Amino acid sequence: TPVFAGTITNKSTGYEAVLDDQADFLTDDQERALLDQMAPITAYGNAVLVCTDSHSYSSTENFAVNYFESRYGTHDDGVIFVIDMDCREIYLVTEGSTRKALNSARCNSITDNTYIYATESHDRDFYTCASETFSQVYTVLNGGKIAQPMKYICNALLSLIIGILSFI
Repeated sequence: TPVFAGTITNKSTGYEAVLDDQADFLTDDQERALLDQMAPITAYGNAVLVCTDSHSYSSTENFAVNYFESRYGTHDDGVIFVIDMDCREIYLVTEGSTRKALNSARCNSITDNTYIYATESHDRDFYTCASETFSQVYTVLNGGKIAQPMKYICNALLSLIIGILSFI
């Protein structure tokens, strides 16, 4: 059973902001700051951050989904962000109604935008990685737009390839 570093419950919605730093990547002050930053997301669903360096799952995706569903059930609303140094991956996934605004493509765009902070070149700044991730999650859930450079690059390359193939 994981020991939770912190939980904030939204009294209006019943949703929670949960921070479980199993790997002790964050300082106490960083944990408090992240929980405060995650709290507004509870207007839309549960917001969970898990930092781990060891688990028994075959993938970060399996770990994230099982963690969220074991805590909230299979269809509850929310988002979970996992910093997984066991698999060397960050992973963001949504459940329930939050998936309408924050689908898997947007989750991938957010992690594309924020993974750099978790790399060695940024001294594995897990706090900034999580902070930027939840900032963008809130922006999307609140109806705002986020940068999606990889989406546009892929679309441009695909258009170029299709254009070249049409001339062949």
